[in-house]
Amino acid sequence: MSYYDKEFYEFHDDDSADSCFLCSQNSSQLFVVRHVKSEKMVHLCQDCMLNNLSEYLLDNTRPWTSKKE
Repeated sequence: MSYYDKEFYEFHDDDSADSCFLCSQNSSQLFVVRHVKSEKMVHLCQDCMLNNLSEYLLDNTRPWTSKKE
């Protein structure tokens, strides 16, 4: 599987872009991270990200889709 595969960026079924996956708090700043066990993407707030570093990874493998002007 490569980072160009759409399935590689599949979000967890219970994830919402408007709230933290773990604590459900609305936050103006959510991180898109990968859950290590399920390999699915989720949104986490800063506190949950820091408190669960062993279970989630920042995933920056997605290629840039726009070109610099």
